[in-house]
Amino acid sequence: MNKLNKQFFETKKKYKEGLKKRKLTFKRAAINLIITFSLIWVVSILQKSCEQRIEENKLKELQKESNKKIDKSLLNGVWAENIDDNAMFYIENDSIHYFDSIDQPAYPIDLSGDILSIYYDGITFRWKVLKLSNDSLVYESEKNKIKLYKRK
Repeated sequence: MNKLNKQFFETKKKYKEGLKKRKLTFKRAAINLIITFSLIWVVSILQKSCEQRIEENKLKELQKESNKKIDKSLLNGVWAENIDDNAMFYIENDSIHYFDSIDQPAYPIDLSGDILSIYYDGITFRWKVLKLSNDSLVYESEKNKIKLYKRK
């Protein structure tokens, strides 16, 4: 056997012996767990931060798109999905009241440009208002357009 092969096999043998010596101890297992949970924690914080930035950027984008001014007073009134259906909610000034949850408090709303925001228990819902008139409200959600009719 030549010298190079002999060195290779000796190095391989030392490596295997080193692996045998490095048995998993309680201390190593604890350190590995701490490192793993730390990495998971850092990744989750980064993910939440990115999600917040994405949401902020979407809001800024929506606000940039909203150049038209909408008369906020037109929102006041009782609203339903069509002329014959029961009313879903009513808006009074800066609050929305749902008929199916009368015992619940009113939720604050805001109309900035053409973006309608409803603040519901720490969650903010935003829709783009496409049309608001004396008798109808058309807004766009992520999936579709919704048309509501003002009840008299």
